[in-house]
Amino acid sequence: WNYPVWMALMQTNDNCGPQSAAMIEEMVKGIHDKYPDTEVVCGSMDDFYLELANYDLTDLPVIKKDLADTWIHGIGSFPKEIAVVREERERAKRLQVIYAKQVLEAIEEADDRGMEVLDDYYENISLFEEHTWGADVKTWLGPDRVYHKEDFLKAKQQKNYQFMESSWEEQRARAIQASAARKELTLLVEKEKRKKSFFNPGNADFTGWVLLEDLLVDFNAHHIELNGECLPTTRLGGQWACFVHDLPPFSTVPIWIKEGSVQAESLTVKEENDMASVENHRYTLTFNTASGEILSLYDKKMKAMLLEKCGDKPIFAYQYDRYGIEEITTYLRDYAYRFSTWGIQDYGREAYPECTHKTYTPRFISYNIDGSTITFRYEGTKSANRYGDARQVRLEITLPPAGDEVFVRLNLMNKQETPYVESGSLLFPFANAQTYRINKSNSVLNPEEDIQEDANHVYYCLENYMSAENNENGLCIITKDAPLVSLGDTGVYKYRRKYQQPKEPIAYFNLFNNMWGTNFPQWIGGDLSYRFVLFGYDKEESHILLERAAQLQGGIEITGNCFEKQDETLPEHMQL
Repeated sequence: WNYPVWMALMQTNDNCGPQSAAMIEEMVKGIHDKYPDTEVVCGSMDDFYLELANYDLTDLPVIKKDLADTWIHGIGSFPKEIAVVREERERAKRLQVIYAKQVLEAIEEADDRGMEVLDDYYENISLFEEHTWGADVKTWLGPDRVYHKEDFLKAKQQKNYQFMESSWEEQRARAIQASAARKELTLLVEKEKRKKSFFNPGNADFTGWVLLEDLLVDFNAHHIELNGECLPTTRLGGQWACFVHDLPPFSTVPIWIKEGSVQAESLTVKEENDMASVENHRYTLTFNTASGEILSLYDKKMKAMLLEKCGDKPIFAYQYDRYGIEEITTYLRDYAYRFSTWGIQDYGREAYPECTHKTYTPRFISYNIDGSTITFRYEGTKSANRYGDARQVRLEITLPPAGDEVFVRLNLMNKQETPYVESGSLLFPFANAQTYRINKSNSVLNPEEDIQEDANHVYYCLENYMSAENNENGLCIITKDAPLVSLGDTGVYKYRRKYQQPKEPIAYFNLFNNMWGTNFPQWIGGDLSYRFVLFGYDKEESHILLERAAQLQGGIEITGNCFEKQDETLPEHMQL
């Protein structure tokens, strides 16, 4: 380091907060005793940069690639809460635009309490996303952990196990409180308004499906009109939705709810022997009616197979894995620089049984077609009895009567708790993938080139989407609730210092995992639900995926407010 300005990051232990003034004074005194001529400044990262910027930084080494987090597995331990946080984030964005419009246009209904509610929302979101997600596993569960189901259920009655669960409940409450704050903001911006409109909070025209859950209307007996046009309606994941064209940005368009349903275009279904194909105006889905295996998704517009069964891996297959002791040991060898006691306790599992990796898929029960949706039902067997799999699995695939998207929803009912290391995955086997793109924090990365060596080359945490393409076309997958994805395998207990081309072109979306120790939940149970939106695209359209995915993720707000369309011009130095 060739510069006279140095940074010392003085950290405290977990859950301790910042240093006291007395501790800081003692540290400064110790530095002066050792280096009498040193000037010590307590400040922020900005202060450090501003001082360092006074010097020639031409030769300063700069990391220009993504330092992908090798702890990111941990967010899979709170699947239900992550889904809540991601959903509320989009709804809060829409409401903030409405609230800002009320304030800027001096609308009487603008409530000063809105800022207080937003502060409460962001406080809880920030606390949820902060580093510590519970009490320390190695301290409270200790070396005498148990794993067999009967022993585990008894151990859960012990005070140390109950204390761990209460710490996870505290974290869970932050997601619930953030959701409550968003709902309060809805009440503030809407008041008692009856006339409803669609509001597009984005900066471009919106074309797509709008969820109608807030209207509380049975669209078996009603329909929606917009600008004198009857809108196509269908159910997406159990919720009514309608399709709109070119909703203008930053303005409202009134809607009219009238009696009488509008017949949507039905799916074309062909069955022969044990094979069935279902198609709408754009896509064809093929599956085996006897095994429940979904074999392919074909894009008629692109004349391209997008997803196709790979080996013994069908498309949209749910897979449950229980991990063995050798995988844990191998991971510790690959990941650790030193074998410190705390590291082995945190990253491994104390007293883990001698067992091997087991993979399970649920048993197919039945399928049915209702409207635009094909529903497949499965059930867990011994994987639920012995470990932590779901008792029932329901997969819904919607090929709607308009638009370019396919909607997928996976429901896991009555997932059991287990302290064994486990994961659940939804598989997307690509038909002709050559390259992949990962959307992280308003950026698009090529995982082969854009991630720093020794960072995380296994799990990618998505903002909105990932894509897989070849020289002609591709498939975009938007994930609503499950941000973790790996390529070629489940990713659990894997560490790769560099990118490796996946042996199989399969995206494994992680639905849950309890791989990480530290302070993350060690067992997961209940009912879980995950939503995905897919669409095919021409290779030349790759550059629009970031904006299109953000649009579809952001959605449309149904509001009682009225905002006229305005041609607002931003200063030259500003852009949206």
